[in-house]
Amino acid sequence: LVLADKNEAQSLLQDFAFTKLTNHFYRCPDRHMSILIDMIILDRWGKDGVVQSLTHTVLQNYDSCVNVGFAGACSSKFPLQTRYTIDKVSQLSKDIPNQLDTTPELTVTALPSLTKATLVSAHAPYTYGFHDTFQLVDMEGYFIAELCKNLHLRCMMLKITSDYTTKEGRDYIQQHKHVLSKKLSCAFASAIYDIIELSTLAV
Repeated sequence: LVLADKNEAQSLLQDFAFTKLTNHFYRCPDRHMSILIDMIILDRWGKDGVVQSLTHTVLQNYDSCVNVGFAGACSSKFPLQTRYTIDKVSQLSKDIPNQLDTTPELTVTALPSLTKATLVSAHAPYTYGFHDTFQLVDMEGYFIAELCKNLHLRCMMLKITSDYTTKEGRDYIQQHKHVLSKKLSCAFASAIYDIIELSTLAV
């Protein structure tokens, strides 16, 4: 599991009895299902956090990488506090942050039990309002998917809509971060059998 910060991870750490091994690395062995779940919480948001936290992690030793976290909703068609799986992720331009850059769209493995959405990843917190075509936005997803692609590692994403992409949206996260974290943990629990099954398939 890869999460952007401890606000996202709070309930998962409690509900699944993770043990802290290092400052940002946690482990949860499940002997009942004979699986091992490791969690990495990034040092910082965005590409720099992914590079700093994951580059020296031996991801090739894992069956899959699951990015679990909050995502902003770029349209009122996506209700807040709702769970989604991602099937495609694109990167936003650093210079024109409400437009896509020229990097290719990446496909990730969708979880069959959840509603699909597409994701765009920004270089900084995205507060440019609603968008005609963007659905969900975060700061790490594209870079995690790109790293997994380069390593031939299956990548899955599970997101909870945490705020709308307006200037007032960040206030909503601060006011509801505990509820959002709990819903994220429940969403992961409900999807864990799908994740395990997909992880056993050949890439």
